[in-house]
Amino acid sequence: MRGLLLAILLLAAPASAQRVGTYFLAETPPFSADDASAAGAGAFAQTAEPLAFHRNPALLAGVGRSRGLFVRADRSGDFGFGDTIGLTNAAVAAGAEVRLAGQPLALGVGASYTLLDYGVQTWTSDAGVPLFDYESHEDALSAALGAGWTGPVEIDLGAALHARRGVELFPSGELAESDRATGLTMDLGAAVTFPVFGRNARGPVLPILDVSTGYVQQNLTLANRRPDFYRETDAPSNARVAVMGYGVRAGLDLALGTGRVPLLVLDGRIEAASRLDRYVGFEVSPEGVPQYVELVRDPFFGDVGAGSLILGDGAGSVEGRRAIRATLFDVVSYTRGHFEGDGFVEFGSTWGLGLDVGGAVRLAGLASGDATMTRIGERLAMRASYGVTDIGDGFVRSTYGGLTLGWRP
Repeated sequence: MRGLLLAILLLAAPASAQRVGTYFLAETPPFSADDASAAGAGAFAQTAEPLAFHRNPALLAGVGRSRGLFVRADRSGDFGFGDTIGLTNAAVAAGAEVRLAGQPLALGVGASYTLLDYGVQTWTSDAGVPLFDYESHEDALSAALGAGWTGPVEIDLGAALHARRGVELFPSGELAESDRATGLTMDLGAAVTFPVFGRNARGPVLPILDVSTGYVQQNLTLANRRPDFYRETDAPSNARVAVMGYGVRAGLDLALGTGRVPLLVLDGRIEAASRLDRYVGFEVSPEGVPQYVELVRDPFFGDVGAGSLILGDGAGSVEGRRAIRATLFDVVSYTRGHFEGDGFVEFGSTWGLGLDVGGAVRLAGLASGDATMTRIGERLAMRASYGVTDIGDGFVRSTYGGLTLGWRP
């Protein structure tokens, strides 16, 4: 989100303020409509979404527990400047449960392609006079593996690789070497879930409660070919990010026909995303402008504290994220998210809607006693979602739409 907004500001600025080869796919724009509607607070939320490994590769263990093949496509609308900038994602994931040394193990694999297209942009002089047009885009090929152990607690681990590229084309249509940024980055993640009660429900209506936590480190650079600007200043073309937080899933489980359905589930999340590679200012002028800055590289946690977990730090190194999702009968969901303190805007708000067709078919089958319909609903995953991100009190407004299709054997 930080990189996306900064990219927009840079592209809208005069030529004297612009830099070539910004390489922002190392940042974290929303990678799905669900992610957009949760303000990114979903790194430890259990899910079977194929694109979820962009938040935390350990989430692919959820695909393993769902035991099936899933595909996902998402497309953004506008970013506050018409339809010139778009984000497209496509992903496939498959999972299964196996037994290793007598222990249950969920395995999930996923791959995706992401394209962030800025379209045709115009360079201008300091006076705002158009100079020339150029095109720029960034894309990434990603692959990930997640594994999860199910016991008294659920322990999930995962790793993802992202082959990234940023390119700018000038009027001649020729690609200059200095205008290309490429790199290979890795994400490592873990999640721990404590099923307090409700997993083996008995009785007409019983409560559900899960508590989860974990850690993710994103954008560890394995290989990086940086543009001239980054080589000259020794600035990292991508910044490592540590994500920490907690999630609580609570609700009521209802006996219906020959099975059970979650009557109402509330999924609350709170997370902090800390930039581990960041600049710290010293010798600040009376106007508050840093006269000297130093590049600080933290290994694990950065500046995260109890307060910044919720509100960020307002200085660009920690972003506080929180979200709550309400799901009725495992069919309709509403998500509301919020983030603060990312350094470029004071706050942002998100919201989204989701509809699970497979859940609706299963619900109808259980309610009517139709065993065939119930089996189809249990095997079919068909979820449509819509999300909106509003950055800076309406300054940048983005819309996302996505569709997940899957089948469980």
